[in-house]
Amino acid sequence: MAEPVALATVEQLARWTQWEFDEDSPESAQAEDVLLMASEWARSIAGKLWATAADAPRTVVGIVLASARREIENPRRVTYEVKGPESASYNALNYPAGFFTEPEYRFLRKYRKTGGLWSQSSYRDLADEQIGYLYVTNTNEPLPMYWPGDPGWDETAHL
Repeated sequence: MAEPVALATVEQLARWTQWEFDEDSPESAQAEDVLLMASEWARSIAGKLWATAADAPRTVVGIVLASARREIENPRRVTYEVKGPESASYNALNYPAGFFTEPEYRFLRKYRKTGGLWSQSSYRDLADEQIGYLYVTNTNEPLPMYWPGDPGWDETAHL
């Protein structure tokens, strides 16, 4: 099985955020890991395989970059901090519980095709209980006319 590929590169993240990542640095490795995790999560939510970044829509690549920036910049999702980590405030509205914000999640979900199991309702009419139809002149459309047992019902069409 092929090794998973991130939908965005560390170079793209560096341009996006104006950060500098030294090659083979711990920060660069962290960025690669976060981009790979965000990409795999995006594929999972969208239900798409997107083998490379070129296969994915540009907006999806942007969503992966934005979510990676949020995760690297603020992994604890602190929104307000006063003198140290003991005085921090966390707000789920500003930073989502996962990688993606609600609008990003909805955008990715639109790629998922619904499917799976479903039920087809059906019924079978008994021939002696069907309504009798006559075909309308000039349009050849069926028009319900007779109920079973009515005079002339035998001569009508039963659809």
